[in-house]
Amino acid sequence: MTLFVRLVPKDVLGRAEVDRLAEEAGWDLHSTSESSDGSPFQKIWLTPDRGAAVYWIEDDLLQVHYFLIAGLDREPTVEFVRGRIDVHDNETMTELFDSTRDGVALMNALRMLSVHCYGPFDPDMFALFRWSMNDPEPLVRRIAVFCAGRVDWEELHPLFVFLREHDPEEKVRDQARATIAERDRRASPEKDSDGEGGDA
Repeated sequence: MTLFVRLVPKDVLGRAEVDRLAEEAGWDLHSTSESSDGSPFQKIWLTPDRGAAVYWIEDDLLQVHYFLIAGLDREPTVEFVRGRIDVHDNETMTELFDSTRDGVALMNALRMLSVHCYGPFDPDMFALFRWSMNDPEPLVRRIAVFCAGRVDWEELHPLFVFLREHDPEEKVRDQARATIAERDRRASPEKDSDGEGGDA
C-alpha cells in the first residue's frame, strides 16, 4: 500500500506561489532543506490536524518540481491541492506524449512521467516508457531508460535488458546496464551494508 501521493503541476510554480498555497491551507512549516550533494530543495509542512505532511520538492536532477503528500489522512489535502493547482493525471500525461514529436519536449515529458508513476503497475503509463525506449533518437532512449529506472515496476526490467543487449548505440546500452545495476543495488541493501555490494 502506497502511503503517499505525488502531484506534478502542469505549469511551473514558483516558491512564492507554493508558500501562498500553504498559507491559504493553514499548513505549519516544519522544515526547509536547501539542495546539496544531489539532494533536492524541499520544504515540508504539516497539516493542522497532523493527518498529512506536504512536501514541495525541486528535483534539479530530473528538472521536475512537484508535491508529495504523505500520511494516513492525506486525501483531503490531496483534493485541496488538486482544487487549487492544475496537476497531471494519466490522461494529461498521455496527451503530452501524443502531442509532441520534438525530442526536447519528449524528454521533459519523460522526466515528469517518472515522478507521476508510483504505486502499483500501470499498463498505460508503462506503454509510454516502452514507446519512448523505441524512439529513433538515441538521447531520447537514454533519458527514457534513466527516468524509467526511478520507477519501481518489475515489468520494466525486460525493457532494460533488451536495450542493454540490443540497442545499436553504446551510450544507450551503457545507460541500461547502469540502470539495471542500480536497481539491483536498491533491491539488495543488505549487501551494501556488509561490504559485499559495493561498486566493482
